[in-house]
Amino acid sequence: MRQGNQNAELGIIRYVVERSFDGYSWQTVQRKAEFIAQIMRGRLDVREIEDIGDTAMSASEAKALSSGNPLLLEKANADNDLARLQRLERAHHRNLTNLGHARAIAAARITQGYDDVELLQKAAVRARPTAADAFTMTVADTAYGTRTEAVQAIVKWATEKGLRYAGAAYSRNIGTLGTLGGFDVEVSINPGLGRSPVVSLSLTGVPRSSVVLPRDELMEGSVGLVRQLENRAAGFSRTITEIQAHTEVLHTEVAEADARLQLPFKYQDDLAAATTRAAVVSETLAAAQRAATTPPTVDAGVAPLAAARAARRPGAAPTTTQVTTVTGPSTETDIDL
Repeated sequence: MRQGNQNAELGIIRYVVERSFDGYSWQTVQRKAEFIAQIMRGRLDVREIEDIGDTAMSASEAKALSSGNPLLLEKANADNDLARLQRLERAHHRNLTNLGHARAIAAARITQGYDDVELLQKAAVRARPTAADAFTMTVADTAYGTRTEAVQAIVKWATEKGLRYAGAAYSRNIGTLGTLGGFDVEVSINPGLGRSPVVSLSLTGVPRSSVVLPRDELMEGSVGLVRQLENRAAGFSRTITEIQAHTEVLHTEVAEADARLQLPFKYQDDLAAATTRAAVVSETLAAAQRAATTPPTVDAGVAPLAAARAARRPGAAPTTTQVTTVTGPSTETDIDL
């Protein structure tokens, strides 16, 4: 089957030698073919597949192939099958553990979502409009009627608090900046991903209302910061809707996790059979080795061979002594002396 072949038909002959390396080679090809078949049909039967890219013969398999003892080869195969299934079982339990953690996190977020919705509904009653000409913001006990003045006051307040050059090895509260839309604005500084820390501004009593920005951006002063805080103070309905939608998704995740946590190990029967097989093969091999190393025993009632030999000394009358029941690993014979 090569390019340029002129024959319409051809025959393929494969020679396989019993008790040779051929068996191991064909087993490797079989494992690769099964792996490729799983990929080609577009789905996987298990979450994890053993990497077969670097298939190497183990020492036990090499010993079995070289010895020609079928029991040794059977033991190597049984041990390999058992080890493979044990790895799959450990992966199964590891997946269940991770799934249990994910379920716990989802359940906690559901509870948090319900609590946040309740707080947002209460906060919506206290909200005051700040759109257009209705805007007013208090910074450091001084009320400002324009966003530009409010931003300048925020930069001044932050400078007086030492935020311009303050580091943030850990999170700490700076204090109350002022009020906006009927809510106090709390400021905290936190470690950032880079060298510069980040500043968080949030409405007191309003969950999920934080506005986080780099410290340097806060000190530059931007009207966009004030507008983001206004959106937090006026967007309760939108936030509640988003939380409720996400809570429904979390409920689905919890239900799916509960169903998957009840699933047993897919190959439990195969693992039990492999365990039994490995134990039986090991015991059979051990029994064969014990039989091979046990010295022969002679019945006590049989005349010692030395006495029989003595009777054959020159001058002694020829005699024939029959020694029977000589037991060894695999012999029982009659010896004429």
